Amino acid sequence: MTLKQPLFLDYPIFAADSDSSGYVLTVGGGGGREYGIENQLDLLRVGPSARRRPSVERCFSLPTDTGIFTTVRFSQARRVWVCSVRTFCAFLYVDTDAGGVMNLGEFATDERTRKEQEMATLDPQSRALATVHEDGTLRLWEVEWLDKQPRDQRPSSSAASSSSKPPETLAAALKKKPPTAPFEIKRLHLRHTCRGHESGALDCDFAHDSSLVATTSRDNTFRLWDTQTGEQIAQEACPAPAKAPAGAKSLMPRFCRFFPDVGGPASRKYVLVGAHGARGPTTLTIWRVSGSRVEMVGGQYLADKVPCCSINISADGRSVALGLTDGGVRLINTPFPTGSGWSLQYSYMPHGLPTKAVCFAQRGLLVSAGADYSLMHQVADSTRKRPCAGRGCRAYVFWVLLLMMVAVVVALVVNVGLLPDSDSHVSDSSRAAESSVHTAAPDQTVRDEL
Repeated sequence: MTLKQPLFLDYPIFAADSDSSGYVLTVGGGGGREYGIENQLDLLRVGPSARRRPSVERCFSLPTDTGIFTTVRFSQARRVWVCSVRTFCAFLYVDTDAGGVMNLGEFATDERTRKEQEMATLDPQSRALATVHEDGTLRLWEVEWLDKQPRDQRPSSSAASSSSKPPETLAAALKKKPPTAPFEIKRLHLRHTCRGHESGALDCDFAHDSSLVATTSRDNTFRLWDTQTGEQIAQEACPAPAKAPAGAKSLMPRFCRFFPDVGGPASRKYVLVGAHGARGPTTLTIWRVSGSRVEMVGGQYLADKVPCCSINISADGRSVALGLTDGGVRLINTPFPTGSGWSLQYSYMPHGLPTKAVCFAQRGLLVSAGADYSLMHQVADSTRKRPCAGRGCRAYVFWVLLLMMVAVVVALVVNVGLLPDSDSHVSDSSRAAESSVHTAAPDQTVRDEL
């Protein structure tokens, strides 16, 4: 893992997400224009530059006059970002040819009670929308799209990412060509209003086949809902670990994310739940869903002693990135799908204030964004099952051991050549052995860390 220099934006970052091809969208703000802090969003490009070194380019900025965008989630099917702003949903499309962002529209999701929207996300097919609100309500919507050109004539997502311009030309491209989208949103149709949580809902996510929605709430439960009927099919609580404060029986489930499809029975799905107490700790659990049966698998993992404030899963489901309230980031290996157990891969402190977002920009690039205005990208292989696995680590250990042996041999040869008598030879041999012990100590520490 290599930490890179942070990029500082003009506002505290509330949320960020990536399309997994190098584009990252950040949202935030607060304070007002009189303080020089506007509500805005930024499109960033994270990836190799002309010198093949990881870099971050700020491609596009857009003020959000309707308010602070507090959440952002990416949907692969239509390649759109959906954001939460007060009681509205905003849909954004990134034109990779122009290097700009186009607002497809903002739609009200709660016109009666005017309760704030906590999270909004599209299903993997971009046909359904789920929103959760501060009164505990889950709403399921059908998104009606209007295509401006046939979908088979549109470039695929992989082609768009591979043919996109180098980072140094993206900002200039916007001045020549305004961003356009090959479709627009005609309307949102409310299908189900789901009530069951006794307190404010916090997060929601669709299963890979869009048949289920998971929600978390301040009532210390997470629930599963059938998207066809809108009925609740399961309710669970996250038990408090042994190190939790006295009297705490359960933790508050803060985040929920379904794992990607890895085959197996169609009725079997896995959902990750991140929970924490008022001041910690943070735990991770995986729940297997088979019909109406829900059970914990892999045990409960104690991730950190402080609360979490952001979470993301890698594309293969093997790693979880966790942002913490103390500005820390944890990259954790999951038992999914091999069942090998939880393990900490990396731990570092890139931010001075809470880490509000973590996302995998590309394979091997983890991006974190903080309330301290900073965005940091780390070079890390998120696909490894163990922190020192593979040929690279074995080669490192081999060269360390080889250098140790060479150092010992050189010390012995030098001492024997300088002192011809036997007594001195014995004495020098003991000194050489002692020298080798002192030389080996730092390398032994390296091996212990690995």
